[in-house]
Amino acid sequence: MAGMSGEQDFNNVTKLATEIGDKIKAAMLALAEFFRFESDNVYRKQLGKSIASGEEAFFYQLPPTAVKEISGYKAKFIKKLEEAGIPHARGAEGSNMVCILRRDLEKVKLLDEQVLIGYAKQVRVVEADRYENAINHTKEIKDKNIFTMRLTTDEFQTLCNKCAGLSNGFTIGKGEKAEDGTREFMIREGQVFRHFREEEKTDEKKHIENKDFCRAYLETQLSLYGPNENIKKRQLDYDRKIERRVKELKDSDEVAYIVSANTPNKYIEINADQAEFYTFNQKDGKWHHTKIDRTDPQYDIEIKRHMNKLTDRAIVYTPGELHDHLDGKNIVQSGRVKLTKAQREQGICSDEIAEKIDAMVKEKMAQDNGIKEYKDPEKAFEEYKKETAKVLEAAIEDKVPEGYSKKDMDKIKDSFNSHSTDPETYRHTVEHIRTTAFEIRETKHERITEKTTEKDTITEERTR
Repeated sequence: MAGMSGEQDFNNVTKLATEIGDKIKAAMLALAEFFRFESDNVYRKQLGKSIASGEEAFFYQLPPTAVKEISGYKAKFIKKLEEAGIPHARGAEGSNMVCILRRDLEKVKLLDEQVLIGYAKQVRVVEADRYENAINHTKEIKDKNIFTMRLTTDEFQTLCNKCAGLSNGFTIGKGEKAEDGTREFMIREGQVFRHFREEEKTDEKKHIENKDFCRAYLETQLSLYGPNENIKKRQLDYDRKIERRVKELKDSDEVAYIVSANTPNKYIEINADQAEFYTFNQKDGKWHHTKIDRTDPQYDIEIKRHMNKLTDRAIVYTPGELHDHLDGKNIVQSGRVKLTKAQREQGICSDEIAEKIDAMVKEKMAQDNGIKEYKDPEKAFEEYKKETAKVLEAAIEDKVPEGYSKKDMDKIKDSFNSHSTDPETYRHTVEHIRTTAFEIRETKHERITEKTTEKDTITEERTR
């Protein structure tokens, strides 16, 4: 009887699916008629003609997280479709849906990615060819030249992590790994050096700088080649092991929970359909969560962003292990190398002197040049490197370098003293800053200037 019931259920579902399919087909044909004869929009007309001739259409959904992050995302995407001459019809106001032809799906995905890469406000990392292609095909991006550095695996990972803390993020291009183990790190040249903002403070104006790529670069050098150099590399090895496992989970049906030994009020659940991010609110005593589907282009970015909030990460695989950890009955221990109290102080010292040296150098650069913004990123970064190395070396030797005040240098000395950090442990950092090689070059991908055949057809219709 159970078998017969199952067979009947299957038949009922099949019948229902067929009826729904027929209704959708009829609705699309009715929509096609409206687009063909009642719409003034040339792209809708072309869409209607194609549907009426038997082509399949469907509604493409823009990634919700990206729409929320990037102002005017839908308008920018629609403009891309129009520039490419792709038949389409935007959804209702407030909807993230756009009706397109099935045959245009891959082209549409590429255009969607170009908007995502070109206008991102959060740091994301994409392959070099996709990165350069998106820049070349986004007309609104004027600075097409690329700033590149060849970095080791540890340098690349650390610099990306530091860039994730910027107030105004961007997309990073990731080149293929060379035989020597290095790979290209890419950003647009206009993103290297942020301009200065001025802010009123009593009767004088002081330069206040945004945290920018230069600052992230300096933090990376101090973190990797400062007093905690050896232990930092071991921590990065463990972090990569966790990240590889998270990538494997994305392609499986397993359920797993990413937890932190030090942050019991947050965790991430990864399952077959999505990732869910949980945070415990002390005020109302409840767990709050957001989620993102695996199909969302922002999936990897959101996973990375939330993982960065969990220190000493570990992965468990059962609800029981998770609950015991959150209740404090059996705290999951991370395999990441733990810092001693002295090493933690040294880490704090590195962050402090990065902030102080960055501010001192940018202040001097602004005064020397009499401008608030460097028009030449290559000159700006070269001077930034030279000055930061000079200031750090002088701080190590307890000297006052030309162009700086004893008061400023004493601030760096205070950080060394208050965190019991030997200045000599930063000698290696000075070396690395001075030998960092970089270049600014044109993007490698050819820029499209000619219209596609389909766009020519639609343009002709508009002029009739």
